[in-house]
Amino acid sequence: MSKNDQNKPMIHLIIPQFIWEMGEVLTLGSRKYGVNNWRNLDPNRILSALYRHLLKYHSGSKRDEESGKNHMIHIGCNAMFLYYFDEIKEGEK
Repeated sequence: MSKNDQNKPMIHLIIPQFIWEMGEVLTLGSRKYGVNNWRNLDPNRILSALYRHLLKYHSGSKRDEESGKNHMIHIGCNAMFLYYFDEIKEGEK
């Protein structure tokens, strides 16, 4: 059976554990601050949080002290938030 999917995204290349752990971090954040509260933040605060996680990771700290998750998971969440402000929120106006 043939399937014409050559030009479709290869979603199977995304690491499921990364998505799962992002969901866990987002759940922790929702419990602490409210569901999707990050949408009310200034994007510069989100960028600062991303940099803090990156600097912690770069300095040898692999895990966030509060969540216990790898800093890369937090960076992924922050990157998603910034993507929202750049690509999605603009279209909602």
